[in-house]
Amino acid sequence: VEEAVDLAYADLRDLITQYRDRINPRGLVPAIQELAKSFRKKANADVDFLNLVQDVNLTPDEEIQVFHIIQESLYNIAKHARARHVVITFDLENGQYIVNVADDGVGVQKKNDESSTMGKSFGLTIMRERAAKLNGKLIVESRPAGGTVIRLVFPENGLRSTPG
Repeated sequence: VEEAVDLAYADLRDLITQYRDRINPRGLVPAIQELAKSFRKKANADVDFLNLVQDVNLTPDEEIQVFHIIQESLYNIAKHARARHVVITFDLENGQYIVNVADDGVGVQKKNDESSTMGKSFGLTIMRERAAKLNGKLIVESRPAGGTVIRLVFPENGLRSTPG
């Protein structure tokens, strides 16, 4: 019991730190680069970050939402996926930002009964809430050859537009 409490406390402390910390003052792209570098060391996996956006034009709040979605995706990969390679892409197409975090790990299993995953998918729930704050959506796909893709899609003016 004491060990479980210690683990829960450590997880809670990490969660509080995650929400308290702000991203790199130089902006989202350097923050993602630092996150990828840190993940490389901690998870012992190769990480590629492909920024395909020439001029990232996000508000600080939008940057924070995107950063934390990527951060939680990497946390889930480290915890569950047993991945050796991760690719983070950041793109802008037809007025939509697209962020992909793809891994070559074990993939995710679909559950027919969402209540059976309650408690286990808390991070995913928070990621979906963050996507909604951007007027966007979060898509989780298992790839047939193995691995998972977490895709965040949101309008170029995410927080600045009102949902219709």
